[in-house]
Amino acid sequence: MIVFPCHVCKTPLQAEDGQAGQLVRCPTCLTTLRVPSGAGEPAAAASVAPYAMAGAGAGAATSGGYTAPCR
Repeated sequence: MIVFPCHVCKTPLQAEDGQAGQLVRCPTCLTTLRVPSGAGEPAAAASVAPYAMAGAGAGAATSGGYTAPCR
């Protein structure tokens, strides 16, 4: 699991290791950003926002903390 902050709103985000290098959208501010390569520090699941799919409106995040990356 990769944990990293949104570079705009600082919301803590998480992604699966396989998403490293892919574009995702912050569910809080809707900024598109790239998942960093390398593992981040683990964080409590309640404090980490799941991703919203690019092109979808706010609130499009899925339960379970995983949404397909931007294409």
